[in-house]
Amino acid sequence: MGELEPAVIALLRKYALQNALEYDGQGQVGSVMGRVMGENPDLRSQAKQLTAFIASQVAEANALAAEKGLGHVRTIL
Repeated sequence: MGELEPAVIALLRKYALQNALEYDGQGQVGSVMGRVMGENPDLRSQAKQLTAFIASQVAEANALAAEKGLGHVRTIL
């Protein structure tokens, strides 16, 4: 997989954090992926490449929510 652009990385992190907030620390990869593809059709060609990164960001966001609370996730956003 090639390097992701910083703007794409920031976008994926934001969506993962928002998803964790929306689902009380139980964000899901499929939800984030659907939003990314729906709002950014130009990224569809990279869907397979993005899945692993999105999974890592969702796991990180869920862990932050569990360890430090949803307020901390909200602060990051």
